[in-house]
Amino acid sequence: MQAVFTCEGLSKRYRSVTALDGVSLTLEKGRIYGLVGNNGGGKTTLMRLIMGLGYPDSGKMTLLGESTPKGLREARRRVGAFIETPIYNGSVSGRANLEILCTLYGVKDRDMPRKMLEQVGLSDRGRQPVRHYSLGQRQRLGLAGAFAIQPELLVLDEPLNGLDPAGTKEVRELLLRLRQEQGATMLISSHNLAQLNLLATDYIILHRGRVVEEITGEELARQCRGYLSLRLEPGQGRAAYRALKDKWDALDMEQVEDEIRLRNYEGSHQALYGVLTKANVEVESLEPVGLSLEEYFTRLTR
Repeated sequence: MQAVFTCEGLSKRYRSVTALDGVSLTLEKGRIYGLVGNNGGGKTTLMRLIMGLGYPDSGKMTLLGESTPKGLREARRRVGAFIETPIYNGSVSGRANLEILCTLYGVKDRDMPRKMLEQVGLSDRGRQPVRHYSLGQRQRLGLAGAFAIQPELLVLDEPLNGLDPAGTKEVRELLLRLRQEQGATMLISSHNLAQLNLLATDYIILHRGRVVEEITGEELARQCRGYLSLRLEPGQGRAAYRALKDKWDALDMEQVEDEIRLRNYEGSHQALYGVLTKANVEVESLEPVGLSLEEYFTRLTR
């Protein structure tokens, strides 16, 4: 697989605090990486270094094939980012903010701000000043800015924070569509592991500035084996059961009201989600039961 980002021995200190301690990892094209760890584990610091918002004390990195200071600056123009709280000019409209951003990035499609506002569900708020936006609307606007350049890599820090359930679903489906249609690679941090599990193909677990494990979604499911729980919107259990049985007749599964329990499924979570989406079934969460994701990560970082 083609590497989109690699780093070796990446370290960063803030006075007496070691934020990153010799981190080495590779992000492969077309994968969605869930970046998991406790507060202070180094997640945001890693993202800031990727985007040039800070500089490592030691180590080296390669981004989209570039490793020199000049090459890294050019490569970052092909990376969409959403780190910490998006900062926009609150006195002008959301559309005006996106127009400025597109000009800075050299986006030639003048209709791109409108398209991105539509994709993140802000068409009706695009001409209102950003200072009147709610937290969830600011999050959506930040995502619109990250998507506007049609990025090869997306670096997203808590992108689902502040979104209501409908907004979470819309953003999740937009991210999956970007991966499917454009082959975008993503590095996403989130404390909402149930939602992250609907997106991530791989996980990177950081603890005290170190990578303690890199694991695929399939490997994680095997480690947490018991059964895979699909929780659905009320009244959709039977429709989900039929859709999955039509796709995989040999699946050992059980319907318990609005939950489907899968006991021998070894494919990707994205494949499950795709089948149910086509059947117009709304998925609330997907996670292994036996050893929960939270318990698994807690054991690693204990």
